[in-house]
Amino acid sequence: MILSLKAQNVGVAPASNTIVGAAGTLLPAGPPGQDGLTGATGITGDAGPTGAMGFTGTTGATGLAGAGTTGATGLTGSAGATGLGPGTTGATGLTGGQGTTGATGISVTGATGLTGATGLAGATGAVGSTGIVKVITFVIDGGGSVISPGVRGDLEIPFDCTINRVTLVADQ
Repeated sequence: MILSLKAQNVGVAPASNTIVGAAGTLLPAGPPGQDGLTGATGITGDAGPTGAMGFTGTTGATGLAGAGTTGATGLTGSAGATGLGPGTTGATGLTGGQGTTGATGISVTGATGLTGATGLAGATGAVGSTGIVKVITFVIDGGGSVISPGVRGDLEIPFDCTINRVTLVADQ
C-alpha cells in the first residue's frame, strides 16, 4: 500500500506510530515493512592461546621380582629288568593231501534233424548299364541368406551305382 501526502501541514508524531493528516486526523499505523537484508558475516577472530599442560603423575612402585621358589626335582626310578631273548619259531605244518577229482559228466548229442526243402529261385535282376557315367545334381539355394543347419531334402537314386567324385560349390 502506498500513502502519498502533500508536504503542507503534514508531520510525524515523534512518540507514536501514527501519521498526522492535513486536517489533524490520526490514522492507524500501516503494516510493518519487510525485513531488511542480512548484513555480511564479520571476519573470524584469531584463536585464543592454548592452556598450559597438566602435570604427569608419579610412577608407582615396581612389584617384587619372580614368583615363588621352584621345588626340587624328584628322583629317577630304577630301570626294569630286560626280557629274555626272542622266542623260537614253531615248526612249519604239513601240507594237506590233494582232493579227489570228480567223475566226468555224461554228454549225449541228439540226432541231426531233417534238411528242409529248397526254396524257389528269385527273379533275374535287371541288366545294368556298363561304363555309362551319369551326373546326379542336388541344389540347396538360400536365395542370398545363410542356409540353416539340418536336413534340406532327400534325393532318391533309382538304380545301383558307385559315387566316384563329389563337388561342393558355394558362392561365399
